[in-house]
Amino acid sequence: MKILLIEDDPFLSDLYKNQLEKAKHTVLQSFDTAEGLKLISEIKPDLVILDLIMPKFSGMEILKKIKSNEELKEIKVIVLSNIKDENIIKDAKDLGADGYIIKTAITPGQISEEIKKYL
Repeated sequence: MKILLIEDDPFLSDLYKNQLEKAKHTVLQSFDTAEGLKLISEIKPDLVILDLIMPKFSGMEILKKIKSNEELKEIKVIVLSNIKDENIIKDAKDLGADGYIIKTAITPGQISEEIKKYL
């Protein structure tokens, strides 16, 4: 599976990337949402793992752009965030997020198992 990981913290991004690659996924990284949106259009990943609090524009804005684009809307998106607010989680799902994982609820080593629940 080809995964695009959009996470602005390089340390966390590398931890998640390493774990996903151990599970035999191809992982590309983006550290900002503008670059992430460009990569989504170019590579059409099978899955986007998306942080919400990002520089330039938010993960919610990226989610809206993906799900409102006819060419991209079928791409699965899982939000990976520290935001535990039920309203934010509902908003993300209403916008089309296929899943919502709270970072502090899992270890980086559990990321592969967690994403399987949503695929």
